[in-house]
Amino acid sequence: MHARPDKEADVTVLFITYQQDEEETLMSLRSVLRQKDICVEIVVSDDGSEENHFDAIKALFERYNFTRYKMLAHEENRGIIKNLIGALKEASAKWVKVLSPGDFFYSEKVLSRWYVHVRRVGCDVSFGRHIMYRKIDAGYEMIPSVFRHRKNWAEDVFTSYITYDQSVGGCLAFHKKDCYLHYLELLAERGAILSEDASHIIMACERVKMDLYLENVIYYERSGISAGFNSRLRDEHRIAFQIAMESDKITDRERSILELTWKRRWEGTAWTLSDRLRWYLYVPQWPFVKKQLYREHVALEQRMDTEYIERLKTD
Repeated sequence: MHARPDKEADVTVLFITYQQDEEETLMSLRSVLRQKDICVEIVVSDDGSEENHFDAIKALFERYNFTRYKMLAHEENRGIIKNLIGALKEASAKWVKVLSPGDFFYSEKVLSRWYVHVRRVGCDVSFGRHIMYRKIDAGYEMIPSVFRHRKNWAEDVFTSYITYDQSVGGCLAFHKKDCYLHYLELLAERGAILSEDASHIIMACERVKMDLYLENVIYYERSGISAGFNSRLRDEHRIAFQIAMESDKITDRERSILELTWKRRWEGTAWTLSDRLRWYLYVPQWPFVKKQLYREHVALEQRMDTEYIERLKTD
C-alpha cells in the first residue's frame, strides 16, 4: 500500500484497543498495511490501557514507510462506544472499517474489492462474512460456522434483521462514517457504553440502506463472554429498541413486532395469548411462506489459510 501523500484516503481503518496483546496488535495492523489497490488511513484509539504499545506501533508504521495515521491515547477507560466516536471524529475518509487486535483482513485485496462493491451498490453499511478461529498449542484452529439468510435480506431489512433475527456481527460491518457516527451518538446520549452492534438495530428500523457482501472479509478471533457482559449487552440493546420504538420512521405494526421481539429474544418473558395472536397476525408462519422466505441459503467455502496468518507475525 503505497499511496501518494496528497491523495485522499478511500477508507479509514479504526483500530480500537484496550488491554491488547502486542503481538496480536502488530499482526492485525500488518493485515491493514498489506492491503493492495486502496488508499488507507489508520486511526489507532486506545481506551486507557495500562500499556498501549504505541511505540511498537509507530515503529511498525516506520518500517512500512506509512505516514497516514493518527494515534489517540485516552487516560481512562470510557467504553467502546465513546472510543469509537472519538476515532470516527478523527477519520478523514467517507468509509470506515473497525478492526480489533486479533482480527485480520481475510486477504490482501479484500478491502479494495469491498470498497468497489459498496460504491457500486450505493449502501450505507455493508456486512461481509468471517472465518472464526481460536488459538491452540499447535497454532490456529478454524471454528466452522454456517450462514443462512433470506433471499431478499437487503430488500426488506426490518423483516430480515428484526423479525427473523438474521442479524450480522458488528465486526463484519463496513460503514459510511457519518451514518455510523450518528447512530453511535444516539446510543451514547442514552448511556450505552459497550454495545456498538446495537446501532444496527436502529439502522434496520429506520431503513438505512444495508447490504450483504457475500465474501469472506475477516479472520475473527472467538473469545468467551462473561455473564456480566451479557447482562450489560441486554441493557444496551434495550436502549436501541427504545430509540427504535420512538422513531417516526416505523409503523404501528413494526412497533408491535419490536415489542414482541424484545420479549421473546432478550427479556425471556413468556408471551400471553394476545402476544401470540399479534405475532401470527403480523408475521407469516405458514409452511409454504417459510419455504419461500428461506429457500435460498448461502454457505461460503470455509478455509483457513494458516500460512497467511503466520506471515502476519513478521515484516
